Amino acid sequence: MTKIYITVISIITVIAIMLGCFIHIFNRGEFSFKPGPWNSVSNTVTLSGDIDTIEVDLKYSGLTIEYGEDAHVEYTLPEEFIPDIELKNGVLSLIMKNSIRLGNRGWNDFEITIVIPEGTELDKLNIKLDAGNIQMADIPAKDIGISCDAGNIELGNTQAETINVEVDAGNIEIKDMTADKATISADAGNIDLKDCSIELFYADADAGNIETHGCTIGSGEVKTDLGNIDLGGDIGDVQTHTSLGIVNVDN
Repeated sequence: MTKIYITVISIITVIAIMLGCFIHIFNRGEFSFKPGPWNSVSNTVTLSGDIDTIEVDLKYSGLTIEYGEDAHVEYTLPEEFIPDIELKNGVLSLIMKNSIRLGNRGWNDFEITIVIPEGTELDKLNIKLDAGNIQMADIPAKDIGISCDAGNIELGNTQAETINVEVDAGNIEIKDMTADKATISADAGNIDLKDCSIELFYADADAGNIETHGCTIGSGEVKTDLGNIDLGGDIGDVQTHTSLGIVNVDN
């Protein structure tokens, strides 16, 4: 009887979290609706000048940030979704002002790639994305903030003094990250870290698992409402808590 009760409560909890995420993402008064398919255009915007800060605020698009020979932004988007792109005083900004219109075809074709010169070290990287996947590798920044309402986040070989990553509905996967302080949270989704070195680590998942593999973590706190915690590697003084799940920590 107890197992049935726990199962029912778990299902209700997941449904409530997913419903809350849906309302948060789509019930903002920002969105209008339009059926697909979309007529997308592809273009490359060449940039001139040093870059020390990147500010991104997008409604919907896949986003990739990577190194290259020169600075430019590539995109494949419907005309009404093309963001304002500006590089001024070292700050590269991409701001998508138009509200997203949701259709049933063509979403996977929405893509923006930011390319910065090889060896660039950023002071600040701030990304806000309503819906879409985010990928970034090999780019160091002193302060990193990434927020995504619906989509997956993948980071590789990332170096930061402070990093904050959060997603409402989606998974977070981070490999080879070095950080003084990392705060990672997911409302509905899994958090997975591999071969990371973090002095102070905070992770929180409402409905999802949190796992580390081969990581060195000095101290922090990891908690889930509904999900397992499995911390593998050289784990220091890390407090753990789950309302409903299994906890395993390597010490």
